[in-house]
Amino acid sequence: MEYQWSAVRKGMDVYDLNDDKMGSVGEVYAGTTVGTSTTSTTGVSASGNYLKVDTGFLGLGKDYYVPAEYVSEVIDDKVMLNLTKDAAKTMGWDNKPAALEDMD
Repeated sequence: MEYQWSAVRKGMDVYDLNDDKMGSVGEVYAGTTVGTSTTSTTGVSASGNYLKVDTGFLGLGKDYYVPAEYVSEVIDDKVMLNLTKDAAKTMGWDNKPAALEDMD
């Protein structure tokens, strides 16, 4: 299903492929066009749009920087990813991409 990146907002809940909650959107980073970014060996896109997903109680867990190409759809106040929570934890997304360093 096609979605509009502009529909993603801070505070939305983020769910994995199994509809398990991963956290909430802490920040939305808009860079280059969705789906045109390259992927490094760590699984982190070199440039593009990202979600910072805050995890844990009150967002005190790890932050994950999820590339937009892993967002499958946005339904109401839910952002749905196209992979499982366990798979997401192995992607290296807990390291902030260099492309985002100057955006805070």
